[in-house]
Amino acid sequence: MSCTGKGRYAPGTTFLGGPAWSAGDRDFNYREDLSMALVALLVTLGSGLLSFLVVWQVKTVSPVVGAVARYNLVVLPLLYVANVLLGGGFVKAHTLLRNLPLVAAGQSFVYNVLLLVFSVLILGDRIPLGRSLAGFLLIAAGAAVLAR
Repeated sequence: MSCTGKGRYAPGTTFLGGPAWSAGDRDFNYREDLSMALVALLVTLGSGLLSFLVVWQVKTVSPVVGAVARYNLVVLPLLYVANVLLGGGFVKAHTLLRNLPLVAAGQSFVYNVLLLVFSVLILGDRIPLGRSLAGFLLIAAGAAVLAR
């Protein structure tokens, strides 16, 4: 991602007003690079919490409407935290990228990878590697199309 001309700062400068340094055709703006790291952290934490709660529900809650409703009431504060993390990541990413579908595709990718990891580690599911890889490649291809 070229950081010149996309952020709040003058093209070719850092948030302190000094010149951005360049490596080939890539200009670095430390503030925007740190902002993208924050986006990745927020989206990963929010998606991780949501995927963990779904897997934990499958592991511990009987498939009865009352039990599922009770579980969701108990974890409601954690669902709120996860949505706050995701919301913060989405808002920050949109201010940097101006491409909400790309952000949503990236979040879906992270959520599905973490769901796979938790399913294998917590539930002991045996997921076919080839099918999983094919599915993740399709999501990544969709994100790549959105990024253009």
